[in-house]
Amino acid sequence: EIIVIADSHTCTCGGYGVIGIGVGSTEAAAAMATGKLDLEVPQVVQIYLTGKLKSNVFGKDFILHLGEIFGTDYLTDKGLIISGPGIDCFSTEERMTVCNMGTELGSMITLFGTHARETDVEETREIDLFLLEPKIAKPYSPVNVSDVKAMEGLPVTQVVVGSCTNGRLNDMEQVVQQLRSHPVHPDVNMLVVPSSKTVLEAMEQKGWCKIIRDAGATILNPGCGPCFGAHEGLVSERDVVVSTTNRNFPGRMGSIKGQIYLASPATAAASAVAGKITVPAEQ
Repeated sequence: EIIVIADSHTCTCGGYGVIGIGVGSTEAAAAMATGKLDLEVPQVVQIYLTGKLKSNVFGKDFILHLGEIFGTDYLTDKGLIISGPGIDCFSTEERMTVCNMGTELGSMITLFGTHARETDVEETREIDLFLLEPKIAKPYSPVNVSDVKAMEGLPVTQVVVGSCTNGRLNDMEQVVQQLRSHPVHPDVNMLVVPSSKTVLEAMEQKGWCKIIRDAGATILNPGCGPCFGAHEGLVSERDVVVSTTNRNFPGRMGSIKGQIYLASPATAAASAVAGKITVPAEQ
C-alpha cells in the first residue's frame, strides 16, 4: 500500500509495511482528488541485519548509526529497505522510530522488509546488530553521531522524551524503567510528551504517570511538544538538551545557541537521572 501525507515524516509508515510518501499540500490535494500520485521509482539501498541487539540499544540507536554511515545526502532520492533475520529485534513501534528518521538521511522511502535478502537493489550493506552501541547525535545535525560513551559526563539542563519519533508506549516504558527507583537530577528539567491521548491514557492505566511525576518529571499534553519550539520547554542559549526528537538544527527548539543532542528514551532518561549524558545500563 502507498500512503500520501503532507508531512516530512510520512516515512514513519514504513514501520508497519506501508510505503509512505511525504508531499506538499497541493500535491496531497491532487492525490485526494484523483487517487493517483506521479512517482519516480527510486534506486534502493538494502540494510541486511543479523545478530541481536543488546538490551540497552533500541531503534533510535540503529537509525542514528545509519546516519553515521550515510550522512544526509547519500540516500537522497533513494529508497531504504531493511531486511534480514535481525529485523525481529524491532517491534512495530521501534520500526516506526527507525523509518521516521529515514527522511533525516535523505531517504525518499524507508521500509522494513522480510528475512529474505532482496536482489533487485542498488547495493546491500550488512550490519551485525550485536556490535551496535547506544548512539547520540551531537549539535547541530541528526547525522553528527557518535557513541554515547564518547560524550558521557557532559552536564545537561533539559531532557525531552516524546514526538512522532519516540512518543509511543514502548518509549514511555523505557523512561519508567529508569525513573521507577531514581529521581530526576535537581539540575535537570525533564519533559515527557506522549504522542497521543491514547498513549497518555494507557500510561495512566499502568500507573506510569505517577511514577514519572513522582520522580520529578513533567508530563505535557499529547502532541509534538517542544520538538519544533512550539510548546513548553523552549531552549535557552544556556541549555544543553538530550531529546528523543528527530532534528537538532540551530534554533529548532528555541535559541540558536542551545545545544541539542538526540538519543533514545533510555539514554535520555538515564541522563536525566544522572544530570549528565550517560550510557543506559543493560537490563
